[in-house]
Amino acid sequence: MGFKTFATMRAPFQAVASLCLVSLCWFSADTMAQSTVADAPTLQLNLDTHWAAIRRIAADPVRGLIATTSDDKSARIWDANSGKLLHVLRTPVGPGEMGRLYGAAMHPKEPLVAVGGTSIVPGQAMVFLFNSLTGEPRGQFSAGRGEIKRIAWSPDGSFMAIGLANPGAVAVLSSDGTLKSTTPLSGDCYGLAVNEHHQIVAADRAGALRVLRVEG
Repeated sequence: MGFKTFATMRAPFQAVASLCLVSLCWFSADTMAQSTVADAPTLQLNLDTHWAAIRRIAADPVRGLIATTSDDKSARIWDANSGKLLHVLRTPVGPGEMGRLYGAAMHPKEPLVAVGGTSIVPGQAMVFLFNSLTGEPRGQFSAGRGEIKRIAWSPDGSFMAIGLANPGAVAVLSSDGTLKSTTPLSGDCYGLAVNEHHQIVAADRAGALRVLRVEG
């Protein structure tokens, strides 16, 4: 599996963010992965909604679910019809920006949601999988170097495209979490989409729009 560049063109960059609210809970930083930052539980704010900027929204129209990720270092699953909060998803966190979540994507066929952001391990991009119906963790995978800004599943669910920053790149992970390829971009990746022909469209902060194809 690899990339073939089909086109490069200029395009404007846009980012969307919004704010929400909060409460209080304990979360051990090594619940899903061993924390290199702290061994003690980390105190976090957590009510029935986000208390910081929402960075990404993903929808599962088949199951009527919505996933959100936020600077409050949590991901949440909502009922699309009632707006009720169903699950709060937790990943390892650290001080400052470590643990904030930017990317979210619902699997097109299975009840899975993938999330990622700024890892507690500097320079290491980690993708976390959860069961979107139960909120239970299903695994974690490395997407290489950088911070995760965008995640997109292929329409058939055979791979994930990961938009990275610091450095800007697009990584491809197979459905089992194997890192297949990484293609550098001119800037940090903040726009990402995959079509049924396994073409990936990536927009970066340098103003470039890249069209890539996943082979194999």
